[in-house]
Amino acid sequence: IGERELARLVEFGRWVVTEIELRRDLREKELLAERLQQVIAKSESQAVLIRQAFESGLEGRLLCDGSGRIVLHNEKLVEWFRVQPAHYPDVRAFAGHLLQSGEARSPQLLERLEQLLNGHLELFAERLDYRLKDGERRVYEVTGYVIGLTETSPQHYYIGIRDRTDEEKIDRMKSEFMSVVSHELRTPLTSIMGFAEIIKERNPEADKRHSYLQTIHREAKRLTLLLNDLLDLQRMEAGQQSYLFSPTDMRSLAAEAVEGWKEHATHRILLQAGPNPLLVYADPERMKQALVHLISNAVKYSPESDRVEVKLMEEDGRIHVTVRDYGLGIPERAREKLFTKFYRVDNSDRRKMGGTGLGLAVVKQIVTAHGGSIHYVSEVGQGSSFTLAMEKYAIPSP
Repeated sequence: IGERELARLVEFGRWVVTEIELRRDLREKELLAERLQQVIAKSESQAVLIRQAFESGLEGRLLCDGSGRIVLHNEKLVEWFRVQPAHYPDVRAFAGHLLQSGEARSPQLLERLEQLLNGHLELFAERLDYRLKDGERRVYEVTGYVIGLTETSPQHYYIGIRDRTDEEKIDRMKSEFMSVVSHELRTPLTSIMGFAEIIKERNPEADKRHSYLQTIHREAKRLTLLLNDLLDLQRMEAGQQSYLFSPTDMRSLAAEAVEGWKEHATHRILLQAGPNPLLVYADPERMKQALVHLISNAVKYSPESDRVEVKLMEEDGRIHVTVRDYGLGIPERAREKLFTKFYRVDNSDRRKMGGTGLGLAVVKQIVTAHGGSIHYVSEVGQGSSFTLAMEKYAIPSP
């Protein structure tokens, strides 16, 4: 081979090597591009999952950078407070707006936020009272703590806001339950124990023994009624109360309920009803229980009066039973809570009378289960009228 051919061959060889290297580089770049696309897709997928996780749940969430700037928030905050956290320069300004609006109260929240951002705290929890525009009051728990997204990334701060309104209602009801029930249990138990001890230790004369036994029986009956109300209400609220419905004459039921109060020393229970049956489709025992509670309340809260009226009438295809007293009356502020269990109107006159606050709650549950309704009218110092209404039962034609 001549020198010229040899030079061409060498040149061709160099071209082949260059071409191979170029193709190899191109393939490596294609593989790198594929891997990069996979990483980007995975990152985007993870970002979507993180965002979904941040949005999920029942609490409001904020993520701030080291300066307090809000970098991420969920829509729960917008739903609750009707503001966009991202419109504020940092979390301090957002919290300050809530507190300065006059709708929220949390004395130490801003101070705790500042301590967290300045590194003086790693964790805090504060209570936030917030009043909605419709006047409803909500209670939140605000927590904040330091997080590190990675070992090398700067610190971030997580702020969580949890609605504790329902929990506080439950806690308050538990407290009311313990207060009311412990008092209502202690009083009859003290009487029972006291008179039983007198009978045991002193062996009183027959007439005194009889009187003491009557007191023990009366207080034991009172305890039984209290426990029955508690158990009945629990079953009713859980939807586990069974009802035995049948055509029932409300006139007869009312007469039976009134008969139980004939020996009451302080009040006359006056029944007003026509001669004809007033039929409804009801559980007689439960409906009588509701009537007894209404009469009991009327007697209890009319200490200066000597009568309670029970009136039955038919109107527009419904049977109405009204229990009227001439007692203390009910203030307007009590209207929304009156049929809530353990609720008692708070004033000195009523505190002296005791009571569990269960009676009207039981009545409401019974009437609702029968498809009926109950309402009242009242004037403070003049008395109250409670009326329950049930659809009249039509006897099927033969």
